Amino acid sequence: MAHTMDNKAQYLLRNALHEHGIAIIYEPLRLQAILKGYAKGQFNAEIFLWVLSATEGIADKLLKNNSVPLKVLAATLSLQLYENFRIDKSSAIWTVNSWMFALNLKVDLNLTPTVNTHFSDRDTEYFFTPEQTTRKLAVLFADICGSTSLYDDIGDDLARHFTANCIKTMVSQISPHKGTLIKTIGDEIMCTFPNAKLALNAACAMQYAVKNSAADSKQPLSIRIGFHYGVVICEANDVFGDTVNVAARVAGIAKADQIMTTAAVYAELPVTLQNQTRQFKRADLKGKQEQCEIYWVLWKEDNEAQPLPIAPHSVTSLYTKVILKYIPQSTTYRQILQFVEPALKGGIFSKSGTIERISVLAQKNKDSDTLEFHAILSIQPDEAAKRIIKKRHRKQLNGRIIAVNEYIERSVNNGRGIIHTKDRFPDGQRIADRRDIKKPFRLITIEQLKDFIWT
Repeated sequence: MAHTMDNKAQYLLRNALHEHGIAIIYEPLRLQAILKGYAKGQFNAEIFLWVLSATEGIADKLLKNNSVPLKVLAATLSLQLYENFRIDKSSAIWTVNSWMFALNLKVDLNLTPTVNTHFSDRDTEYFFTPEQTTRKLAVLFADICGSTSLYDDIGDDLARHFTANCIKTMVSQISPHKGTLIKTIGDEIMCTFPNAKLALNAACAMQYAVKNSAADSKQPLSIRIGFHYGVVICEANDVFGDTVNVAARVAGIAKADQIMTTAAVYAELPVTLQNQTRQFKRADLKGKQEQCEIYWVLWKEDNEAQPLPIAPHSVTSLYTKVILKYIPQSTTYRQILQFVEPALKGGIFSKSGTIERISVLAQKNKDSDTLEFHAILSIQPDEAAKRIIKKRHRKQLNGRIIAVNEYIERSVNNGRGIIHTKDRFPDGQRIADRRDIKKPFRLITIEQLKDFIWT
């Protein structure tokens, strides 16, 4: 690239992570929309590089690294961008350095990288980031349940009034338990506590406070809470790292009126509070190689009378998206179910799967002015999604041979021009996907497919 990258743009990326949370590094489509909103027409080249590198998992690899010296990893990832996408060397280095700046990662400048000679020692001296500290904290997420439908039911003004009061109630319980409010993310709060005991007591206090306020409210609301304890990176009144990611995903497992936590928290609790928890299930959390032990916190006065939540057959807390490419417009919901059913069923040594959601990606080919449709299935568990890809690829659906792949949201146009992407899925196979970046798309329901008209 001939364009010279502007270091001022790096603050856009940092602000986006601070404001919207670390989860956006896994959502290139949302990341691009947020950055473009901040940039207001500027820094298009820089945003392109960040979105491109997000699809390669650059930020994720930087966050999860715990063995390779950071300077070595940074140089290696820059080389990965340089070789995979043929962008110039300085842009590759600048892109990785931007992520390190945004994630508050620090490089030991005395390290000498042992990487491909495409990059010299002079290249790697660009990897500088601000100071940061690390410490052990409990990270807690509390989320209002059903807030999206509330906006549809009673309108924006009233819904915002009720949710704002609920958030205020939750926040009121942070300080009494020596906690710190980090941020609010929509209808969710993120806070930290010095230890696991204080976090558990604060979580219970939040549930009590919300329930008591709901009794006097014309629009009672419920919350769900998840928290985890471990090492975090602290900088600029924010926290980052794997502990934050785990806490967010544990909160995603909880349902209305529930508090979920982890074995790391359980191990830190005094016996009296350990007795206030129940082992719930082992869950596969995205980005973690080993399953995470999930504990359910009993917070109501009559603890023993509380029935244990029913663990689903699948212990996977997150779903995998599978795309059925170029389906006929006449395809029905029932036909899709019949198409995947042979692979969805489990066996003696394999788990059966469930479909969480079916949506359709409608794309318009500008060259031919024709419509193309792709079904996107959200599948649990991951092994069922793998079976569907392996067994149903190039099989017939509604009179047409269908390509079946894992679906990864890449950018606002779900494409990267003529650039290849590589994913190890499934079973070590390498899948290359190439799409035209000029194709706009719309996400519709399967029911809308038959009568869909591009307007």
